[in-house]
Amino acid sequence: TSTGANFFHDIHETLGRFHFQCSPEIDDVLLQKNLIDRMYDTLADEEEFREADAMIGQFAATLDQSRPYTTREFLNLLGKELSGRAKEDGIVTAAYKAGVPLYCPAVGDSSIGIGIAENRFLGKNRFTFDVVGDVLETARLAAESPETGVIYFGGGTPKNFVNQTEVTATFMRASHHGHKYALQVVTDAPHWGGLSGCTFAESQSWGKIAHDASVVDVHCDSTIAMPLLVTALSEDTALIRKRKKPVFEMGQELRFAFPE
Repeated sequence: TSTGANFFHDIHETLGRFHFQCSPEIDDVLLQKNLIDRMYDTLADEEEFREADAMIGQFAATLDQSRPYTTREFLNLLGKELSGRAKEDGIVTAAYKAGVPLYCPAVGDSSIGIGIAENRFLGKNRFTFDVVGDVLETARLAAESPETGVIYFGGGTPKNFVNQTEVTATFMRASHHGHKYALQVVTDAPHWGGLSGCTFAESQSWGKIAHDASVVDVHCDSTIAMPLLVTALSEDTALIRKRKKPVFEMGQELRFAFPE
């Protein structure tokens, strides 16, 4: 589960485009005049972004306009489309190939939403997302799982969307579990009141985290912590391969099974 921005920038690079490092003290008015977008110390070409917007809008127009799509189904189909033209794998294409579902609860708050909106404005699609369908799918995943664990890099909407699955799952099962394992890598602090800095203890008050859960809070930049964690995990691949993993069957409805 991630933001539309993360998925869009991932798609941008999958299409063979780049991001460029810069000083955050650069002249932003000059950048705008030259159609260059800045994200703190990172630059990207606005014209290339618009090309990606158009590609996403055109792809949405090829789908069945008579029904809505969950973001999971849309991103899976987009991953399939991109895998045929990708310069290198990104999150969306790798997830498609691995059969891993992706969710984007705030998809409209991104260039994915902008691209589809522009295409609709031009009269080329009537595509809509079923975000409530995403809520139901993820709740069912939590309800039918023997135990659930969560890993968060950063916060915001994606963090709460995953956290809340154990709450929404309560109307699908009799007992209330809460996530049994939880790790978060955050830079925000809890005293500002936002979800990004929310502690696991606070989440327990909502029933999102189990009372006896094993939890770890890491206050660190994700771009530092994630490579360290991934490297450490990759050094123990034999153990990872032995672990039983859920099997997902993509389609209009998500089907899944948990091996015994």
